Amino acid sequence: MISLLGGAETAWAGAGVGSPLSEVLNPDGTVRAGTRGSFDASGYALETAPDGRPAFRPVAVRGVAGVGDANWSNAFGAYGANADVLALAVYGPNLYVGGSFTTIGGISAKYVAKWNGSVWSALGSGIGSGNFVRALAVDGSGNVYAGGSFFSAGGITTSNVAKWNGTTWSALGAGTFVNSDVYALALDGSGNLYMGGYFTMIDNVTVNRVAKWNGTTWSALGTGTDAVVRTLAVDGSGNVYAGGDFATAGGGAASRVAKWNGSAWSALGAGTNGTVKALAVDGSGNLYVGGGFQTAGGATAFNIARWNGSAWSTVGPGLTSDVYALALDGSGNLYAGGLFSNISAGAVVNHVARWNGTAWAGLGAGVSATGTVSALALANNAVYAGGVFGTAGSTVANNVAQWTVSTSTWAQLGNPPGNGISDYVYALAADGNGNLYVGGAFTAAGGVAANYVARWNGTTWSALGAGLNYIVNALAVDGSGNVYASGSFTTAGSVAANRVAKWNGTAWSALGTGINSAAATLVVDGSGNLYAGGAFATAGGVAVGNVAKWNGTAWSALGTGTNGVVRGLAVDGSGNVYAGGDFTTAGGSAASRVAKWNGAAWSALGTGMNSTVYTLAVDGGGNLYAGGVFGTAGGTAASNVARWNGTAWSALGAGTDGTVLSLVLDGGGNLNAGGFFTYAGSTASNRVARWNGTAWSPLGTGTNGSVYALASISTGLYVGGLFTAVGDGSKFMSGIGYYSNTPLAALSAAALPGPSVFPNPAHGTATVRLPAVPGSTTATLTLLDALGRPVRTQQLALPATGATAEVPLAGLAPGLYQLLMQAGGRQASRALMVE
Repeated sequence: MISLLGGAETAWAGAGVGSPLSEVLNPDGTVRAGTRGSFDASGYALETAPDGRPAFRPVAVRGVAGVGDANWSNAFGAYGANADVLALAVYGPNLYVGGSFTTIGGISAKYVAKWNGSVWSALGSGIGSGNFVRALAVDGSGNVYAGGSFFSAGGITTSNVAKWNGTTWSALGAGTFVNSDVYALALDGSGNLYMGGYFTMIDNVTVNRVAKWNGTTWSALGTGTDAVVRTLAVDGSGNVYAGGDFATAGGGAASRVAKWNGSAWSALGAGTNGTVKALAVDGSGNLYVGGGFQTAGGATAFNIARWNGSAWSTVGPGLTSDVYALALDGSGNLYAGGLFSNISAGAVVNHVARWNGTAWAGLGAGVSATGTVSALALANNAVYAGGVFGTAGSTVANNVAQWTVSTSTWAQLGNPPGNGISDYVYALAADGNGNLYVGGAFTAAGGVAANYVARWNGTTWSALGAGLNYIVNALAVDGSGNVYASGSFTTAGSVAANRVAKWNGTAWSALGTGINSAAATLVVDGSGNLYAGGAFATAGGVAVGNVAKWNGTAWSALGTGTNGVVRGLAVDGSGNVYAGGDFTTAGGSAASRVAKWNGAAWSALGTGMNSTVYTLAVDGGGNLYAGGVFGTAGGTAASNVARWNGTAWSALGAGTDGTVLSLVLDGGGNLNAGGFFTYAGSTASNRVARWNGTAWSPLGTGTNGSVYALASISTGLYVGGLFTAVGDGSKFMSGIGYYSNTPLAALSAAALPGPSVFPNPAHGTATVRLPAVPGSTTATLTLLDALGRPVRTQQLALPATGATAEVPLAGLAPGLYQLLMQAGGRQASRALMVE
């Protein structure tokens, strides 16, 4: 319940009975002027309107579709982790994973998760209000310590370091405040925790980038170091080794690596000549050091070296680039992960390799050639690798994978739940046959290795040959079905192709000598000519001024082009080309951020926009739509989106409250917009919305992250970008989603047989029996509180005989909860009373 005094002043109170809050809200969610009294705010969240006033937004209950959410497909679930894995730690059968991800194995898990050998689970509500978990350590009692860049864990305020005891998160000390990022954690045999990073203070203690937690208090290790500590290791005698960017430790010279013996710092000879990023100590006390350096102790050592307590030595011929992670097994084998692709002057190993004391060898084909391994952990017969990659060996395993030593094979961790993309989607294009082409930063689509570009035919993914060798920013399809791609790549398939290439359905080919920088946008006219816009000066060796034309044989300029970046292009039915971007002149004449090329000359569109145009679209009547981050169009107020009718600019209602990055018209004449916004007109429209010529409407409850690209087909709209869920959040997506013009039949199928729960009421733990679901081998079990918020989530294997799961209830407030089971595109729930 809330009390409203004097209009929009708000004060929260305990539970009570009041009039519905909806009775006093304006269409934009703000409170009507003059409102007083107490109101029931159930089902609403307090946010901020674009003008800064408090506003209340309806909250959809997770697992219960919001209005329009039945139109969102659940076909594109995530594989692996949806972003970087930066830290790994093993305790018994459990693998703990930290990074910048928010979903892993198809479950919601903010920056940290656990793999028990069969299923993934979240650690409570995870890490909040931050960016990443960079370091993990587990003590002998199974407590998990997480360090990184964050300000809360499990709803508890704590900066950059926290502890998970298996049930709840806590700070290390009373409201621990670490004043900068944590990069490394290590435990000694007595359970003391050592921490390294950028920080210089913990609460009121000066610690200078390295500190010790004894379970009760923090203390400094002498005067610490003069620059960042990136890695820590502890030997069997309790000596602590630190590596990083520093030149001194404890006030004495120590080049990037040093030892703390419990009372003083000492250098390890002459140290290294570059950053130390990884450390590991073997059973004999030898210290292995990895990073980005060429010498250790003054002698040549490429990125990896060994310190035996008195002198440095090489570890074979070394590795060709930076080492980020090291781990030793019980037999003395050393595993290294990083940016390197080869043994120095030797074999290709693709970012992960093993040293057996005599020679280096790869782990199969390693991970994606363009990826990296940032973390390693060992357990019995397994090597776990985490980082930024789409494949491990030939297996799709986004950012986390397992190498089984006995079989020399790579495997995913868990059954993939759907057909998602392994990384950001930047571009979409659809042909006339219902095929969707997707470009971005990914290396896998669904279960298929696909380097930065892929095709979805409505049922399955396929690669376009060997794809490209780097990121795709823009795509276009001509009337013959040829696909054009532009990005940061230099090869397409096996062909040299400078930042632009063509796929004819069978093979890649270059477009002359290409362009000298990636295009931001591509468009094809009715005659099959391709236009490219971006921040490039030449195309095919011809001076072009940020925009160029390819006629199938040669590149040509459009006059003198523009004086700034071209970010959006569109072509009308008469062959006129429209360009939008950051420029102020086109063809040498004033044209503020948008201009028209009629085949012979450039012209301005009125006075244009007051800031950047990112995207353009033209309808059948010749109206031009522009989206971006502007406040006026032709001198008229227009919030981020506007229309040019050939004579004047006009606003589309109240526009959006944030940047518009993509526009596309559908077959019904509706304009669809995607971007960073959360409102279109006065309607909550999370990152995607539709303009019907009169008013804005949302596409269900939208997406939970930025939308970079849109593509329309006859039956609906594809949405690409940086998001992990669509609709009310119950459908986990990975970079791509589909919004049908009509509700999808799969979502209106009969509910599942309900799970059984006992005891009920329960205290401590509840046992749930899940029924078998024909056609589905996995299920997601989510415990929702009374407001529909998830408090526990598990992904489970679901055999033909059904499954049994234990749901931990410790730490939950007494009350009524719902257990939601989802499998095979259907769902069912049961009420659970927690005592």
